[in-house]
Amino acid sequence: MSKKYKLETLTIDQIVLDESNPRFAPADNQIEAINIMIQDQDSKILVLSEDIYLNGLNPSNRLIIFKENGELVDGDGNRRLTCLKLLETPTLAKGYPKIEKGINNILKKDGIAPFEVDCVIFNSRDEANHWIRLNHSGVQEGKGQISWSSEQKNRFENRHSVGLQAMDELIKKGLLNDNDKKELNKSTVDRLLNFSSVKKLLLISKVKDIYTFGNLKNLTKVLLYLKGKSVDVVYTAAKGDLFVREALSKNIENENSSTEQDENSSTEQDENSSTEQDESSSTEQDESSSTEQDESSSTEQDESSSTEQDESSSTEQDESSSTEQDESSSTEQDENNNKKKSKSRRTKENPIPIFGKPLILKAGDVNNIYRDIEAIYDYYIENRENLSSNFMNILRLSLRLAVENACEESEETTLDKYIKKNFDLAKKALSREEKTFLNINNVEKDSLTKLLHVGAHNYKAAQNKDQTLAISLIIGQILTVTHGKDDA
Repeated sequence: MSKKYKLETLTIDQIVLDESNPRFAPADNQIEAINIMIQDQDSKILVLSEDIYLNGLNPSNRLIIFKENGELVDGDGNRRLTCLKLLETPTLAKGYPKIEKGINNILKKDGIAPFEVDCVIFNSRDEANHWIRLNHSGVQEGKGQISWSSEQKNRFENRHSVGLQAMDELIKKGLLNDNDKKELNKSTVDRLLNFSSVKKLLLISKVKDIYTFGNLKNLTKVLLYLKGKSVDVVYTAAKGDLFVREALSKNIENENSSTEQDENSSTEQDENSSTEQDESSSTEQDESSSTEQDESSSTEQDESSSTEQDESSSTEQDESSSTEQDESSSTEQDENNNKKKSKSRRTKENPIPIFGKPLILKAGDVNNIYRDIEAIYDYYIENRENLSSNFMNILRLSLRLAVENACEESEETTLDKYIKKNFDLAKKALSREEKTFLNINNVEKDSLTKLLHVGAHNYKAAQNKDQTLAISLIIGQILTVTHGKDDA
């Protein structure tokens, strides 16, 4: 098959931009084509221009050029060609001060602006279209370009994360299979295994960039339990720690283990069946002997039962006589233990969770802030012995940030209007105990906005932990009203 193209190096001024570029509506001329490209790409034009200026054009990726109306038209590579023309003549971006200034700043660096470019030239647009389509239409059942997954990118960059190394190790040992791996979200595995408490539980250590897994059995149980679950279940260190402990307490097995159990069960059934047949065949011979043994056994059991009853009665009397002494001794021991406990530095408490319970919000900035607040509170719970009482102020400021973003996205004119509009409906979702907790801490419809402003303007007044948690309860429900998922 004869080639319908030729390879050639052209100067930039020999090539024109495609005024019918599929990236945008048709342009009337070259200046308009450049302007539309700048509008479409904005700062990305500067990023690409700088890379070309510092590193040159990608030698493995030629521009696809075709002949049309006596001109050499750039069919694939219009972004690169726009950058080259801007590097050659920055004033082409004079209508876009940020871009023009950015190009001039790039030209001050130590680099070279290419004035020639390697091309593959076709005789017509139709002849070039097949190759342009391959570059821009996705996988196309395998004939198009396939983008790397995040895992493949990490392998290329030699960034083998803890999650990736863990899954590779378990697959290598036959403890996980490819189907298991498909049901695991790599970033979720990374998040879970990066928590220090989880590393201790699973005996994970690291030397340079290589992780060592000291308990593959427990690691397998945790990852199998994580299959199909979202990042929410392990989003914070406390959640991750709880998740791992829960996984290790369950009887989780992979398919290999299940197969062994099935085989063992089948073997036991076969042995039982065989035993029953053997016993049946010898029943008649044993009946006579068995009768004598049964009678003897019955006599011994009766005597044993009578003896046990006598001993039990005697024991109860003995125990009754010594009960008061034991209770007195026990009471003294309990009091001593309590004294010892009271001397301990700090007793562990079951902290009230921030927002009262996990929220299920729509994806976006509000959901991201909510998760960050959870992480901040989780950090507080783990490190409160080393933190000052002022730390509560950080939490209150974060709660205000969440509400202000929610208010802005809800297009309410003021924070106070947003709160008062949704307060009553949100409060209905709280339990009786939670409503009481709000009342005790003076968190009401008319006071909530002021309490949130306290965090910014009165540092000491915002140190009230219970009041901050009470604020989080009602804010959590307000966010659920305005930003909760439809199926939440």
